[in-house]
Amino acid sequence: MEKVKMPDGTEVLFEGAEWYMDDEIRAEVIFEYGGVSDQEFLDIYCRKHKEKYHEEFSLESGREREIVAYEKTLQDKEPKKKTEPGCDKK
Repeated sequence: MEKVKMPDGTEVLFEGAEWYMDDEIRAEVIFEYGGVSDQEFLDIYCRKHKEKYHEEFSLESGREREIVAYEKTLQDKEPKKKTEPGCDKK
């Protein structure tokens, strides 16, 4: 497993950084630049991430986006309560 350097200088395993990448951007980088080293991939990804989100890619920002996406998935799966007219009258 290859270590890569994040924009803030932190060294992490590439697989750890990849976990928090935006799927759409990651797929775009794979399609356009397949076969580059893990560090080159991360550098390209970070540039595209900044263009899309207007912020540096970090594990924290990725983690926050994952949590928001997960919570939205849970909300989408919750059954919608039907309210019938007159049901809440006692």
